[in-house]
Amino acid sequence: MNPPRKSQPSPHMSDCMNLNVLPFGLWNAPATFQRLIDSLLEELGDYTVTYLDDVAIFSDSWAEHLEHPQKVFERIREAGLTLKAKKCQTDLNRVTYLGHQAGQGTINPLQAKVDAIQKWSVPKSKKQVQSFLGLARYYR
Repeated sequence: MNPPRKSQPSPHMSDCMNLNVLPFGLWNAPATFQRLIDSLLEELGDYTVTYLDDVAIFSDSWAEHLEHPQKVFERIREAGLTLKAKKCQTDLNRVTYLGHQAGQGTINPLQAKVDAIQKWSVPKSKKQVQSFLGLARYYR
């Protein structure tokens, strides 16, 4: 019986390399990580929203909110991923997330962004129009 082979870099496409971390220079690493997180938390989509390395967990009641994070943490642990505790925020009524404030059943754009759109000066060039439309479309 042959002993198991260690994975080694090889110029042959039929061989496979196993990596524990993404090497530098991968231009699609964020998309790869997003797909991993999406597939990991797919069944928990009723109360989770993910964007790259951010996971928002929301609940209708305190009793549910005691269960939901445990399920998310369990999935993350089973996948062999870790969380950095000092970067986590828990038990918040409202959170600011991607230019919006969410919580207590509502999602609203940040007031500062609404004010910026309302106070935007009249565009005088094609580039200024494109810039304004980019901001305004995000909040439509």
